[in-house]
Amino acid sequence: MQDEFDYGQNDANGVNGKPAASNGGELAEAETHAGSIQSITRDVGANYVLARDIQLDAALHERRAFSDDDLAHAKAVVAHEHLVAPFPVVERGNELILLDGFVTLQALIARDPDAMVKVVRFDEKDALAIRLADTRHRRKREPMGPARQALARHREGVAQDAIARELCVSAGNVSQMISAAEAEEEFEGLADLLVDRSKIPRSFWFDLYTTLERLKKVDATDADGSSPNADRFRKLVEDLIAADKPISADDLRAKLGINAKRGQPKRRNRVLGTPVRRPGLKTKICVDRKRQGGPVINFEPGYPAKDFDAALEALLTFLTNPDAASPPRI
Repeated sequence: MQDEFDYGQNDANGVNGKPAASNGGELAEAETHAGSIQSITRDVGANYVLARDIQLDAALHERRAFSDDDLAHAKAVVAHEHLVAPFPVVERGNELILLDGFVTLQALIARDPDAMVKVVRFDEKDALAIRLADTRHRRKREPMGPARQALARHREGVAQDAIARELCVSAGNVSQMISAAEAEEEFEGLADLLVDRSKIPRSFWFDLYTTLERLKKVDATDADGSSPNADRFRKLVEDLIAADKPISADDLRAKLGINAKRGQPKRRNRVLGTPVRRPGLKTKICVDRKRQGGPVINFEPGYPAKDFDAALEALLTFLTNPDAASPPRI
């Protein structure tokens, strides 16, 4: 089941796995969020309804996963009634559709199946605006949350530059966000297998999208109109879904032939200066005499640790005995 950030609790992802009941800071933050939503709704008017009658529309919720601790956090909040803010909803016929606060609502129902809760009705046109505002201000959020919202706004006909302003991202990112969300939606069955899905980066889904697009372009060169490469890719996906076994994003990259390096953290090679080889040296060394922070000498990437230790020892010996007959061999 899905959830959104709850006005009456800290981030629904959980806070380092710590129950809210043991962290006064979380309850204090929850009180702040409760005050925020109350300030939004105080002039709108609210009334009470049966909590279990409120429905959920997946199209209005960008969250797709939450931790096992979320309900425990919400339970700690609902024990303090003043922290439970009115639930924003939209009315569709005889149904009330929840805009936010799913985990808190579930905690209230678990505590009392006949619980009555205060709701505030909003116009349908304001629904996504509420979700967009929550995404901008949430301290911790699913990496794919904004991408799902970008897709929803795109399908409503909103221009990409307007979406960029709403989500506080650069206009150049919006197209990638939409493509990533489309790939996640297309391969929803695969997404459900991912370990810790709430932390999967947007780059994973965009890489999946670009991989499939690349295969489609290769297939487009076939005169007979067949698509063997894309079909083979989709068959791999179907087999993984049928196996129904949890899988990490890195393992999934490997099985589907998606660029594995994109899943690895980037490491910056601190190589300063120009590589040079001098007489008596077994390897090149990098020298920068004009570096702003001062002259520097360093080795090229991949220099073996044992050789480095020997080089360091030789250099220290030379520096402590500059009158030696011959320079150190490094």
